[in-house]
Amino acid sequence: MNHGWEIRPLQDICNKASSNLMQKNIDSENGKYPVFGASGIAGYIDYYVQAKDYIGIIKDGSGVGRVSVYPKESSLLGTLQYIIPNENMDLRYVAYALKSMNLAKFVSGAAIPHIYFRDYGKEKIAVPSIKTQSKVADELDKLNELIEIKRNQIKDLDALAQSLFYETFGDPIAPPKGWNTKVWSDLFDTILGKMLDKNKQIETDIQLPYLANQNVQWGYFDLSKLNTMSFTQNEVAKFRLKEGDILICEGGESGRCAIWKGADYTILFQKAIHRARIKDRNIINPYFVRFWLEIFKKNDGLKNHLTKATIEHLTGAKLKTVNVPVPPIALQEQFAERIEAIEAQKKRVEASIADLEMLLASRMDYWFND
Repeated sequence: MNHGWEIRPLQDICNKASSNLMQKNIDSENGKYPVFGASGIAGYIDYYVQAKDYIGIIKDGSGVGRVSVYPKESSLLGTLQYIIPNENMDLRYVAYALKSMNLAKFVSGAAIPHIYFRDYGKEKIAVPSIKTQSKVADELDKLNELIEIKRNQIKDLDALAQSLFYETFGDPIAPPKGWNTKVWSDLFDTILGKMLDKNKQIETDIQLPYLANQNVQWGYFDLSKLNTMSFTQNEVAKFRLKEGDILICEGGESGRCAIWKGADYTILFQKAIHRARIKDRNIINPYFVRFWLEIFKKNDGLKNHLTKATIEHLTGAKLKTVNVPVPPIALQEQFAERIEAIEAQKKRVEASIADLEMLLASRMDYWFND
């Protein structure tokens, strides 16, 4: 929205500076001042480049164009650009203005994408008084603080669920004596999904969405980006999902899994994913399996079942040989009931986060866009 404020190019209200620090230069250092890279703190050195808080923009590689505010007495790797607002500018306001820009249009380079200040520095931003800048930044900070509080609530609920598993079942590597142990193939019907093949397609095939490795996360499915491919009628019947199916990553982070809780609508899965369908719900509960597998994997319980050529894989043959502890079904169902209550609470928090993010986007649009 046009608030009647002065409009100036970014390069008039801030300066840029480059860094010559490289990861290899700081790996052996043991200083007290942090050096930030694209993924967070990359290391520590015994000096700092910036004495005050500042803005950094990833200028090369993954995450190019991402804007962050960094603390005083720190430095950046050479893949990031320093942005230093002028004295009469509120640093937080400039950072929000940068985040509101469509910096993606300035990205160039195919193999290694990069962005140059000489290009995006010409972008215009509204420049109100310093008092108004601070007011705008305070409002947006408050919304971000509320979002962060809610995200921490999600983390706390996840930690509660993990703690509940240990409280209920004990050590997943050495379960209590007296429990039965069954081999995976006795408990589940397990198959890999369809191999991706764009060349084989006939007229009667059906184009349908499918789950790939990146869609299956620990405990949930990221359905924000689903690809499609062709399936025959027989393949639709073979690879469709049912409530309670456990989807497990074969490669990447092998063993990563989630329970399919959707209706029996038609969504399928590709070969990078195992579908484990419980043979008898009176013996094993999917919630127990999902948490047991995550904790078992993170405690190296699967290491003898993984094949490693270039990246680790959990093959169908290896998965079927995994020994699974089988606690009393009443205990499993009690655990599942408590987990469902936690997940219901998580959904309410996630809905609140979505509302706050929508409000933040609306306020960003109000302050920075026409």
